[in-house]
Amino acid sequence: MSVYGWWMWTHPVKNNKDKKNELKVTDLSKKNLIIILSLAGTAVLINGFLMTGIHIVLPEFFRSFDADLFWNRVACINYKIT
Repeated sequence: MSVYGWWMWTHPVKNNKDKKNELKVTDLSKKNLIIILSLAGTAVLINGFLMTGIHIVLPEFFRSFDADLFWNRVACINYKIT
């Protein structure tokens, strides 16, 4: 994501650049914000559901259930989204 952002910032498309040939800075619309937050929430719930039984599927790596594993994944997903 960082490389993509850097590339878009240094090579703006014609309709997205200002007089200085720099990328225009815009705000995220409320609709897009709701969509992104909904996708993030859905990803967290799905990942949490899948990780709840990981100690059963891969007992050689996860010997017992650990609630911190779920919250670790929540933090990772939120970090990658933002």
